[in-house]
Amino acid sequence: MRAEVAFPLIILYIYIPAGGFDCCRPSAVERSVFVTMANSVSLKISIMRFLVLGVAVITVALSALPLAYAARSYGNHNGYLQTIDGERDRNVEDMIVIQPPKVTGPTLRDRIFNDKLSKEFSDQYEEKFGRTEVERVYNSPNRYTYYDDVYGFKGTPQEASEERRKFADFMVRRLTEYHVDQFAQTNPRAKVVWEAKERLSQMKVEVKKVRFNMNYQIAGNTFDMKVDNPWLETSRIRLQMNPSAIGPGPIDEATFSIGRPVTNKLALEAHYKLMDGVISYIARRSITPQLGSTMTVSTFTRKDGITKRESVYLSGLSYVF
Repeated sequence: MRAEVAFPLIILYIYIPAGGFDCCRPSAVERSVFVTMANSVSLKISIMRFLVLGVAVITVALSALPLAYAARSYGNHNGYLQTIDGERDRNVEDMIVIQPPKVTGPTLRDRIFNDKLSKEFSDQYEEKFGRTEVERVYNSPNRYTYYDDVYGFKGTPQEASEERRKFADFMVRRLTEYHVDQFAQTNPRAKVVWEAKERLSQMKVEVKKVRFNMNYQIAGNTFDMKVDNPWLETSRIRLQMNPSAIGPGPIDEATFSIGRPVTNKLALEAHYKLMDGVISYIARRSITPQLGSTMTVSTFTRKDGITKRESVYLSGLSYVF
């Protein structure tokens, strides 16, 4: 298309001056005076115009040849189509997603954490900040607790942040203790030290269908006695000592916990803090695999204690994304 348009434009440009304008033609006398000079000059001008016209035509023709060839053979180029009739139904993939390679061994997370540690951290977190989602929301400080603490919220945001920082420190200490134990257990040189620590920190006693598992944890400075029996899924006594101290010391709190599932979707549990004098009952019900409901009833058994004396009734829904 460019060749067909450019050619008449160039011809028009050349022939308009060549044709001249009829507004001011010379008279017969003037033509006779300059006839000799005009003949020679016009001949030269005609030759020059013919040469310029010929060069322009050849240039335009040469420049139009590649375009004409490309226009005739456009379908042979990559990305060009002879027809677009089936283009609407064509499935074009702009990006091919490459699947990650299959993991042949344990991941880094599996090497650091496992089911035992995850359950232990979850249990410690619930005992520290609340055993249900709605209880943790109730105990967390918000914008009203800075001005008024009549609702029994726990401390200021700065104090809550400090408690979470201490819990993170406990997790680091517990991870270090666990992995050092795993290294000592598999290393022949350190296995003797690990066996001595296990004899001092763990004890198992079995009487018929009941087995007592006693374990002392250095990282949290706690002593747990679990009772495995066919009647209760959870039956434990936890003695909490000063977590900042190294080694056993005075008992800060003793917590008694029992619980068992009633049905496949309903579970009941009870917790009693001896030093604080607070007892709580919790009912958990699973509605769907992601949705669950809880009911918490908490009250005090003594007028004096560590926490504020109050009776709390909480109910809530939790959804796991």
